Amino acid sequence: MTGFRRVVGAIVSAVALTAMTATPVGAQTNSGASGVRISPTRAELTINQGESAKAQFSIKNVTNTQVRVVTELNDFEPQEDGSPKPLKDGEHNAATLKDMLILPQDKVLEPNEEFSSEVFLNVPSTQAPGAYYGLVLYKAVPLGSQGPGQVSLTGSVAGIILVNVPGQVTESMQLASIKAGKRTNDTDEIRLSNIFAQPFDSVQVLLKNTGNSFLKPYGRVTVKDFRGNEVATYELNDTDPKANVLPNSRRIFTNKIEGVKLPGKYTIEAALSYSNGGDVLTQKVSVWYLPIWIVVLAIVIVAGLVFVIMRTLRKKSRK
Repeated sequence: MTGFRRVVGAIVSAVALTAMTATPVGAQTNSGASGVRISPTRAELTINQGESAKAQFSIKNVTNTQVRVVTELNDFEPQEDGSPKPLKDGEHNAATLKDMLILPQDKVLEPNEEFSSEVFLNVPSTQAPGAYYGLVLYKAVPLGSQGPGQVSLTGSVAGIILVNVPGQVTESMQLASIKAGKRTNDTDEIRLSNIFAQPFDSVQVLLKNTGNSFLKPYGRVTVKDFRGNEVATYELNDTDPKANVLPNSRRIFTNKIEGVKLPGKYTIEAALSYSNGGDVLTQKVSVWYLPIWIVVLAIVIVAGLVFVIMRTLRKKSRK
């Protein structure tokens, strides 16, 4: 019986280890309200070498006091969830707009007043072709509320500016991974794994831009059951406008799915392209939906077989 207990204990430990290795992933959240509102939040421009253009943002004072709107440029690092991580003041990256962007002058806004802010960009004739980007930060400073040497900051918003300089650029993308996930009941947190005790309801696709231009991925992701039947399908990056993957960055695209109901093995397949129809990226992964009762039943069956085999061997050894 000692050998029987060891076998059962090993199987239970393996199942527990599988459950513990599921990786929690925090969902993207929106920032809170501030003293000014911006629309749109993104401007995409194509500007040839030696030419100029402008981006426009609508800025509104949503407070009941006068504010002075101050602008500044912030470089940023793109995060995997698509959000920008501003760099520290004075820090710049290779894709900075600092040599081509002209910031608008400060503007005083009355309560609920709105104005159109124009950001001019001049691309030098020697500018290398490729993708450039940055954040134009609009800070709202209340008037009349500052004491000597003090500044009261109500809030700030930012507009992302993406500039494509045409020319000989490199367009290259990698499909890094496909993962299945299960959302928790009370939060947007997603738990990733290859084995689930409940039907998985999310798919995450991780893409990496290895070139020097903006890439807009698109394509189809399909989930099939163990018989090859399609149970779920969706179009990746199906938004207007489509989201970009910035140069030398990674981005996760997460989508909810329905259709996983019966226990068993599932296959997630992706066939994706980018820009104007570059190389087709394909990948497939296997995911298991195994309810607890199936796991317990499997443990009992395996343990029973081991017990029978060991008992048979023990009887033979006595003869």
